[in-house]
Amino acid sequence: CSSDLKVLAACEQLPLFERRHAEALHRWHTAWQERLHHAQSAPDGKRMAEEGAKFGAKFWDSNFAHLFKIAWPDFVEAFENFYLAGRCPADLVQELRRRVDPSFCHQVTRHSWQNLLEGHSRITDIVDMLMQEVVQRL
Repeated sequence: CSSDLKVLAACEQLPLFERRHAEALHRWHTAWQERLHHAQSAPDGKRMAEEGAKFGAKFWDSNFAHLFKIAWPDFVEAFENFYLAGRCPADLVQELRRRVDPSFCHQVTRHSWQNLLEGHSRITDIVDMLMQEVVQRL
């Protein structure tokens, strides 16, 4: 089979791969929402449900007290642990990074984090927005 035929076959399968990719993301999102719902009743689960006017401040202050910028890997690890209680799909991590480290300088400032939070009052709003962006790009 020539390489041209392999490329053509791969292109024909692209809609299937995109659909399966979107389905996997939605399964992760549903599972995360269920974990969030169950965790809200646990004493340490309140952090995942942080919301309101101070949304995001507890996350930053709990992980990066007295710091105004931190390394991207430290930020994403703290984000996953604090809000997701597990790993985040790579697509969502990339979209999150695009929002808080747009120049890919490997640093996240408190200001860029606060900018992401504007207009949102809960972590579910942020994750939903990231999911929407990723699925639209598929």
